[in-house]
Amino acid sequence: NNVILNTASIDPLGFDISIDSVNGLVSGDQILTVQSGVLGEILFQGSIGSLVPLASLNLSGSLAFIEGPVVNIKGSQNYNIPVVIGKSTTFTTSGNIVFYSSLNALPEALSLNFNMEGGEIQFLGSVGNSFMHHLAVFNSSSFFSNKISAFSLGMSRHLKLDRLI
Repeated sequence: NNVILNTASIDPLGFDISIDSVNGLVSGDQILTVQSGVLGEILFQGSIGSLVPLASLNLSGSLAFIEGPVVNIKGSQNYNIPVVIGKSTTFTTSGNIVFYSSLNALPEALSLNFNMEGGEIQFLGSVGNSFMHHLAVFNSSSFFSNKISAFSLGMSRHLKLDRLI
């Protein structure tokens, strides 16, 4: 079954949501949607789909912190929220990933890898800050970004950048 966590339905301003690790029951069958409201933050303290991948992941709220080393989703990932990566993380999907807002890193996040398995990736907000060390995108059918700031950038397949800083 699909899971929706929505604190905005209780209070429009929302609440913070903290999740340790989360896995599906059957590979690629469950959708996780987390909506923390206008002021609510989302914290993933562990891996997402490291043992059993989810079908898709949808996040919205004021800010999401991802501190787990693995985000493994079979289908689409939609981040309708600014995202901060707390440690080195690998995103894996055969679907598409869209970051509608910024994607930044804390100093402990030395690398950020995207294993796309043929899916598309879009960064519609800025990517990187002074702590973004290494960003790599592999096997993406297409890649789009408005702005990337990283010490190193690794790519395979297609690349379309408006600005690389």
